[in-house]
Amino acid sequence: MKRLTRKLWKTVKWTLLVVVGLVTLTVAILAVTGVPNLGQVVTRNVPRVSWSNLMDMLGIVPEPQALLIHGFGKDGALEFVHGAGPLMKYDATTGEVIATTRTLPFAVDIQPVPGSDDFLFLQDRSTDERYDLMLQRTSTGAAETLLSTGYGVYQYRVAPDGSLVVAYVIDLETHRHTLYRVDLEGDRTPKALCSFGGHLSIQAFDSGLRHAFGLHTEDDKTARLLRIDLADGTHEVVFAEEREGEFYHGNDPAWLFLRTRFVLGKDDELAFYARTGEAEDEREFVCLWERNLRTGESRRLSPPQNADVCQFCVSHDERHVVYVMVEKGHPALHVFDRREGRDHVVYDDRGDVIAHQWVFKIVADPAKNVAYFVTASTSLSGTRLMSVDLQTREVATIVDRRAATSTSPAIVTTEFEYPTSAPAIGVMQGIHTYKLSPATTGPQKHGVVILFHGGPDTSLAPLYAATNPLVGHILSRGNIVLIPNYRGSWGYGTTFERADDGRNRESQIEDVGALLEWIEQQPDLDGERIAVYGESWGGYFVTQSLIRYPEAFVGGLSLVGVTGLKAVAQTRFFCGWEREIGDLSAPGMAEFLDSISPCNNSEKIVRPLYMFVGGQDPRVVPGPSRQMATAMEQAGQEIWYVEIPYAGHGIQGASPQDLLYTATTMMEFLDRLGM
Repeated sequence: MKRLTRKLWKTVKWTLLVVVGLVTLTVAILAVTGVPNLGQVVTRNVPRVSWSNLMDMLGIVPEPQALLIHGFGKDGALEFVHGAGPLMKYDATTGEVIATTRTLPFAVDIQPVPGSDDFLFLQDRSTDERYDLMLQRTSTGAAETLLSTGYGVYQYRVAPDGSLVVAYVIDLETHRHTLYRVDLEGDRTPKALCSFGGHLSIQAFDSGLRHAFGLHTEDDKTARLLRIDLADGTHEVVFAEEREGEFYHGNDPAWLFLRTRFVLGKDDELAFYARTGEAEDEREFVCLWERNLRTGESRRLSPPQNADVCQFCVSHDERHVVYVMVEKGHPALHVFDRREGRDHVVYDDRGDVIAHQWVFKIVADPAKNVAYFVTASTSLSGTRLMSVDLQTREVATIVDRRAATSTSPAIVTTEFEYPTSAPAIGVMQGIHTYKLSPATTGPQKHGVVILFHGGPDTSLAPLYAATNPLVGHILSRGNIVLIPNYRGSWGYGTTFERADDGRNRESQIEDVGALLEWIEQQPDLDGERIAVYGESWGGYFVTQSLIRYPEAFVGGLSLVGVTGLKAVAQTRFFCGWEREIGDLSAPGMAEFLDSISPCNNSEKIVRPLYMFVGGQDPRVVPGPSRQMATAMEQAGQEIWYVEIPYAGHGIQGASPQDLLYTATTMMEFLDRLGM
């Protein structure tokens, strides 16, 4: 898959294990001949692999790959890619879909340069997320470095006319991050405009390209909109109420991925904005607003419901606003007709859902009253490119890449809420959880794997989990996977998302105990055969669950997991997250974080633990995990430890051989657990 953003790169890291394996079939053949550990993987206590599961894993990969919208070409045609194929074009006038000769690089955050066939992208200069801003000329195929400074470029946006790009560079040493301007015509010397404590996400430009508008976040929960002069970098808060109040825009810190939160109208008069409101009943969820910047008048466009506006776009004539609202993980597509003053739900399918996370986006045609979006089947049969006529609100399929048959195991997705010790957390009465089951489960009790997402204040949709080859392996063995969007997850209200902050951290683990009680009451689940699996912050759940409930699980797998909370709080990558992780300047906070860190409580683990670590991880630094593995090893506890020394927060920098080896050891560890 060639068109990726950082979020997709992190979130589907283990799907890419298999993609790489398929592409490098010769490596797989070499592997099954009995040559283990071909790269430089560091292991402790991992048996010599037999590769017995490798070919099974290759067979589990879902055949269909994601269909991703790239943008609009200089001829006005919609451009998209499907998997690793060439750039495709859809001509709305003729209805033709053609494959071009253009291909996109294997890079992240690819954006087309308006008015040309060139494109911009971010390239990791090492293996630990130090990104440079690159420009690739389609005519020559040559890539040019536009900006390489500081720790790396983490956000950028190109102007609508393709004349300039602004890029946000972070500095982990000073935590003063800088916004640069780079002209794409003439002198391309980067010009530093202004610097910030916190993060910045550039959202829009005014019609004269005199100003850029950006969301400035000083913590991981709130933001305010700034107008930034593109000549001298002076800036001011756009909306007066944001100077004093706290407004939530959705969980999109600037270093994570770019999500539309603000759109400026063509004449700079109208603004469309996604954020919480000032009224008491508007503070829990992100709403969609319209404001006249000249008169100050505003109105709410999205209906009052317990759902967040996830992303949106505006039609070329500014009559229609198209947006996605997510309620308890389920996205619905809305169209607001500004002339009629009415909101319409135009797509709300639960079997073929709107792909709204990661790089998936909705876009409006620059010349027609049409918008485009992508759907993905929860049964893993593939994706579709869809259109909606904004006047008739008719939805049509443009490209259908759903396979009639698939070698992947059939998956049934259901959802439920289980009660916790807290009678209510904001609007939530329990923990919303997805249940993935093999289509043919039979009457017997099934083993359970609890999958914890990262974040912590993100959420996980079943689509990702089901396309994870390790999850596919688990399901193919007849097990059931439970995915709780635990206390602190996005999409369930701000009270719910903030319920785990700081000293409330252990409430998340109490939710695990409540889930164990729920499992014991289910006739189809085997309470004696439960494993835990998580990545990043989900890895913290794995180790902490094994510590808190030592006899409840058969074992766990932690991938780039947090084991030292104070180390995360000290990591400059997370500066501004004091409210979430814990403010080390607060009395007793450092001691509290140490007391609940898995690396300081590993002696309580009595079940087998698998740990994967990236040696160059800038987010979850490897020191505490190495310390924990050593302590467990010396104490005689069963620890399978795998570290790729040159990998970052996931698979970045790893060789295909290393990936195959690591994936195989994970599956063999599941065999060890009897899962």
